[in-house]
Amino acid sequence: MKKHVYLFLCVFLLTCTHLFSQSPFSFIVVSDTHLGREGSEEKNRATLRYLLNQPNKPEAIFIVGDLTNNGHQQEYDLFKKVYTEEFPANFPRYYCLGNHDRYNDKGSENTRFQNTLGQDLNQYVEVNDYPFILISMENSSYDKCYTEPSRKFLSEKLEYAAQKYPGKPIFVFFHMPVVNTVYGSYEIGGKDSWGTGGLKDICEQYPQIVAFSGHSHYPIGDERSIHQDKFTSVNDGSIAYSEIETGKTEGIHPEGFNDVTEGMIVSIDNSRVNIHRYNTAQAVEIKTPWEIRTPHDGSAFIYKDRKDDRAPKFARGIKPTFYNITENGCRLLWKQASDNDIVHHYKILLTKKGEKDTPPTIMTIFSGFFLNAEMPQSKGWDLKDLDAGSTYNVLISAVDSFGNESKPIKGSFTTL
Repeated sequence: MKKHVYLFLCVFLLTCTHLFSQSPFSFIVVSDTHLGREGSEEKNRATLRYLLNQPNKPEAIFIVGDLTNNGHQQEYDLFKKVYTEEFPANFPRYYCLGNHDRYNDKGSENTRFQNTLGQDLNQYVEVNDYPFILISMENSSYDKCYTEPSRKFLSEKLEYAAQKYPGKPIFVFFHMPVVNTVYGSYEIGGKDSWGTGGLKDICEQYPQIVAFSGHSHYPIGDERSIHQDKFTSVNDGSIAYSEIETGKTEGIHPEGFNDVTEGMIVSIDNSRVNIHRYNTAQAVEIKTPWEIRTPHDGSAFIYKDRKDDRAPKFARGIKPTFYNITENGCRLLWKQASDNDIVHHYKILLTKKGEKDTPPTIMTIFSGFFLNAEMPQSKGWDLKDLDAGSTYNVLISAVDSFGNESKPIKGSFTTL
């Protein structure tokens, strides 16, 4: 009798394991493909080939808006051509509209998108027993891009997915990020918030949401590109080019911005989620994967209220150097500082000797962290419009993504 009970329990446990465990599953997430922009076709093809050949073998792809550069029919045709030719037949591909796709629509954009790509504007799909929701921008306006039709669709599908798939993540895709979540969704340097509040209150009801957005083009190597509070938000970067916040001396397109192409592969294993980040132009993975841990009720968020109080450091003995000194300027060079994560930018304070009451000239220069493997070991900047025959003091401090600032390195030079 005991033997029969034992055998029954073994069979029961094996059956349960089969029913409730799932084989690992991966999918690609990219956005801001901007087909129609110069060089976009080559960048997209190279990105897709690289991601499809990764060891975690993706089985679907989600493209999160700005499929086209200006919403023209020929751009949609090119997008369809590229995203058909680069994938095996019947490979699952899902799209939603961004603001660039709404340019030049004149009321016809829905038809172009639907007729060319054969998909609905808003979609609910199930892939490998996981729920996915895609929400398209209704127009290019920040304030009105997600109105009642989109809100109703999202609310209904979230409720349905939560009931059908308890304990599982729900993956949601919309082009513009929810305001005050990920890097790029809030103001940093002035008038540079790329977020919208249109779907915020709905998403905040579901901690199991993992929401992917693009739009800002901000680098995904910055750890602020993942955010957890009421739900998980992820900035997925851009294939077309990188951009960065305002308020820095270099502007929003620092050197190398056009050489950055980024994408993600999301791996799921029994509802445990890992997000792998890639710079596809360099064929390198960016840092270690982000983890979305179980249970998906908000209690396992590891990026919530994240703080980093360790400041960057310059190596001992490092000083700025000055080259090509002229009557009115020079070339300033320094070796990069180190950080437990990344140095985001440098702050340069320039003061003229003998003018203590004059505020220093402040310059802010990006470290080039978004270049990943090609980030330079040294940084340089041209100091211009200086007075002849004058001595200047320079202080340079390194600042990380969380605002921690290093002790400065110092130097001085005299113009001719």
